[in-house]
Amino acid sequence: MRITNKMMNSNALYNINNNKAYMDSLNTQMATGKKVNNPSDDPITAIRALRFRGSLSEINQYLDRNVSDALSWIENTQTSLNVSRDIMTSFKSEFTSATNKTNTTADRKILLEGLQALAKEFYSVGNTMNEDRYIFTGYRTSDSLSFTEADFAERNALEGPETEASLKGTGTAYPFIYSITEKRSVSDIEDYKLLSGAPEDRDLAATTAFDPTGVKSSDCYRMQLSYKDIFKYGSGSTTTAGSEGYDYTGYDGKLLPASLTASDGTTTISINTVFVESDNDIVGANVDVPSGGAYNAYVNVKTGSVIFGNTIRDAISAKKDEGIEVKYVKKNWAVGDLKPEHYFVCTDYGAEHTESGKKVGKIEYVDSDQYMKYSVGDSQSITVNTLAKSVYTHDIQMHLNDIEHTISSLDTAEAKQERIKSLKAKLAADTSITAAARATQEENLEMLSDAVKKEVDYYKQLLDKQLSNGMAFAQEKFDQVNLASTTCGTEHNRLQIIQNRLTEYQTTVKTQASDNENITISDVMIQVNEASLSFNAALMVTGKIAQQSLINFI
Repeated sequence: MRITNKMMNSNALYNINNNKAYMDSLNTQMATGKKVNNPSDDPITAIRALRFRGSLSEINQYLDRNVSDALSWIENTQTSLNVSRDIMTSFKSEFTSATNKTNTTADRKILLEGLQALAKEFYSVGNTMNEDRYIFTGYRTSDSLSFTEADFAERNALEGPETEASLKGTGTAYPFIYSITEKRSVSDIEDYKLLSGAPEDRDLAATTAFDPTGVKSSDCYRMQLSYKDIFKYGSGSTTTAGSEGYDYTGYDGKLLPASLTASDGTTTISINTVFVESDNDIVGANVDVPSGGAYNAYVNVKTGSVIFGNTIRDAISAKKDEGIEVKYVKKNWAVGDLKPEHYFVCTDYGAEHTESGKKVGKIEYVDSDQYMKYSVGDSQSITVNTLAKSVYTHDIQMHLNDIEHTISSLDTAEAKQERIKSLKAKLAADTSITAAARATQEENLEMLSDAVKKEVDYYKQLLDKQLSNGMAFAQEKFDQVNLASTTCGTEHNRLQIIQNRLTEYQTTVKTQASDNENITISDVMIQVNEASLSFNAALMVTGKIAQQSLINFI
């Protein structure tokens, strides 16, 4: 085959051009620092680069956003729980030193104020925020745990239609009105001593005899509601549900179910709810005696206590883990009260009104188990929040309400003693009264004195018992908060392990991505030098060949 000069020149130019293209590719790699600038340069490397970048983007999302936010949330939660634990330590100390601080009314007042201040601070910690979000209120991060001044100001600013003015008295503010359903079981029932027959102010003013033997305590049972000052339904001169214009759905005035199966498993007992404003309105001997075919469950609306006898207690016990539902309405709220929607199934009727013939404005809350989970890896999530109902429970306030009621009752009873002493002194100084009348009144006052002494002794013993139980109760609450803090700490440690793992994984992926995409300068420089030598050599050879022609061989 004859090779012409034109063929040689064409081949030389083709090879030189390829060499220049290779040098251009090396130059681009040097300029960009990347092995591949177009997917067609190296499809395998390009595909791997896309995969590495996708993995790195996912890791960055988990590490820089999810894990970071979760750590911030958990650390704020743990700090709050540690503060709450310290408050519970002070709570225990207050109960421990309370034994000898209840001799006088002033001592009891100071003790109660100290305990209530600690409780208020404890619950205020439950309103802790992280980045303007409440951390203990589940999904309702914009809603505080307890009622605040802002809540009342917001509700009071609402204005309803003119036709609703009669429902709200003289103003147009919507009050906070809730119907609440609490799930209760036999474990919520406690032994209770019911004092009945104690003399009242009208008895002290009367001149008739008072039988002190009627003052006695009876054994019964109590189920304490989470709130006090509840709605008194259909008893005496009180209004009935619905008469104020609000439809308390599901509330028929019966806190407990209308009937329960007795402990024998076959008999059905009827239950009647009786509202009272004082335990003294309950006749202790009749607590477990059926009235009109039904057993009475007495509800002290002031203290939020549901008091009943053996029959109802045994019927509730027979339900075992199934439990019962207790339904009631509460209208009187104060700043600092825990919002029921964070704990119970409930309905807020406060903004309910009629528009175009329809009831609107009420809010129903059904779910209080709102655990927030953050995705921190492939198919891996972690719970970052602690629910208020696992730490900031109502039992602290319930216990203090009991103590407050006992102290108030004891102070009232001691005031009766002072009044009787005053009446005795006044009688002794009265010279106008006959001897027979004096003897009768002295006897009446002495019987009153004996009756009131029984009352004072009862409340003193009850207060001592409550304070003694308070130490054990405070320890239980400390353990509860400590458990929540430990659980939160465990999640924090787990999250830190995940963070460390993701950080190491991020470094590994970055290294692999760099090895896959980025050039090694020294290697490319060697390739550039080699390509340059080849290029120059090709130019020299081509120049030498191009000088020769067919004439040289003739």
